[in-house]
Amino acid sequence: MCFMIGRLDIGEAKINILGVASVRRDLEQLADIFPTVGKGDLSEAIGAVQPDSEGKYLDWHFNSALIRIPNHTILIDTGFGFSTGRPGLGIAELLCECEVRPAEVNTVVITHGHGDHIGGLTEADAPSMPDARVVMSRQELEFWMNGQAERFFGAAASSAQRTAFSICRSQIECIEMDSSIAESKDTTIRALPAPGHTPGHIGIAVRSQGHHLWLLVDTIHALFQMQYPDWSPRFDVDPDLACSTRKDLLAEAAGQDVLVQLYHFPFPGTGSVKASKQAWAFEPGVHH
Repeated sequence: MCFMIGRLDIGEAKINILGVASVRRDLEQLADIFPTVGKGDLSEAIGAVQPDSEGKYLDWHFNSALIRIPNHTILIDTGFGFSTGRPGLGIAELLCECEVRPAEVNTVVITHGHGDHIGGLTEADAPSMPDARVVMSRQELEFWMNGQAERFFGAAASSAQRTAFSICRSQIECIEMDSSIAESKDTTIRALPAPGHTPGHIGIAVRSQGHHLWLLVDTIHALFQMQYPDWSPRFDVDPDLACSTRKDLLAEAAGQDVLVQLYHFPFPGTGSVKASKQAWAFEPGVHH
């Protein structure tokens, strides 16, 4: 896989979008991911957002982010792995492509505990970035550590999270879901409450010198959900709450004309949300 690094400035904030991976999911896989949607409707929706697929597949992306402001180098999620990152690139490789040594990262934000977001947090049963503080919502850590996730996903499917968070426990700083994460004279980086995908799932709101960017992470997974926001993937722990969160944040982003970035949208996943006849439309690109 080739290195894919997107660069943009939000005021004084220097932001890199890190293209961790891209996988092609066929209609059968997507029907399993969206089990409440008829296969015909799903195929039509896929074909509308990725015409070359003829409704038979969708390219599914994984885009982490690196944010630099004075005195803070902040990694938002850690992909599938640290030095290697099957099915994509290791987060250390991507950082180096941005000319940042992993040791220079002083804050790692875990938006939620799914494997494609925490894979690079540890390596060889040790913290991969031991000097960084690891910020996550209190609700998210509790979900994975107090038995809720085990009851929902099963013991085997939640063991990697319990192990990773236990290994890094001394680094973890729990915050409320609307708390400040870092700030400088002209910039604030805050958690953006986005529950439903997981109980403590957060987005990231960057505000600097009058410019705004919201990293909406897994609030929405596939482009066709812009038109069909009621369609929730099986990854959503609370589909009804996830749907409500999705609609609220998309409406707010469209109403305030906030630039957004999505973890699973086509790289770099950055663009604007616009109201349309059928819910919303996504306009890729950066427009200040």
